[in-house]
Amino acid sequence: MSGGIRQVHDECGGIYGSPRVHAVLKREGVQVSALVQGDFAANGPNRQLVSDLTVTPGGEGLLWLSVIRDAFGTCP
Repeated sequence: MSGGIRQVHDECGGIYGSPRVHAVLKREGVQVSALVQGDFAANGPNRQLVSDLTVTPGGEGLLWLSVIRDAFGTCP
């Protein structure tokens, strides 16, 4: 499975996130339940951070958005 994920990621130039990779694999007939099945529980604040990065075209070029979240937070 990870080979298929890496192939789709490489073919899109490394810009697809997990929802789009999931959609491509599903469209290609690959049985995918979840791409990431990690344990994101943290024992205390500032011990485990999770992040995502996306890029989108803007009027003056590419816009980069990065979100960083403390996995210990109480909000899902």
